[in-house]
Amino acid sequence: MITKNLLGACAILMAMAICHVRLHAGESRAAWQDEWEKTIRAAEQEGQLNLYSLSEIGEAIANSGFAKRFPKIKMSVVSARGGEHVSRIMAERRAGKFLADVGNLGNTSPYTLYQAKALDPIGSAFILPEVKDESKWWQGKQHFIDPEGKYILVYVGAPLFLVGYNTKLVSPAEFMGSA
Repeated sequence: MITKNLLGACAILMAMAICHVRLHAGESRAAWQDEWEKTIRAAEQEGQLNLYSLSEIGEAIANSGFAKRFPKIKMSVVSARGGEHVSRIMAERRAGKFLADVGNLGNTSPYTLYQAKALDPIGSAFILPEVKDESKWWQGKQHFIDPEGKYILVYVGAPLFLVGYNTKLVSPAEFMGSA
């Protein structure tokens, strides 16, 4: 999380996970449901979520159904490379502004912001049971990359491997082992 705005952290969890509250007839209301609804009302009153993100990812999140699920909350995506976001956020901080609600900034930029003490812990933003319950996460726990384990959440649990080769030097059949 980038700002001291609980609303933003909750909203990004809504956007990234597209979590849906399921109320079943006859169930008693749990405390999390009241907190969730209070958070949604506050977000609707604020009216906008500022997502600082890498270009492709931010647009994918913005087009993921968030607007349909939360029509009273406009998502504003500020797209740039991670380093550009770091510069922007640090300049905003020097000006006393906390404009970014949440960030999806790549691999190294969040750690740069962590080192600058520009991040807030994200754990208090976990409201929904399926988000709080660590057994639902990859390897049965929430993964963080900061030393304290509370600022930079790693929400993707599957590695992505890309392999490239020069077809002028290696034939595809040889490369794939089917020569």
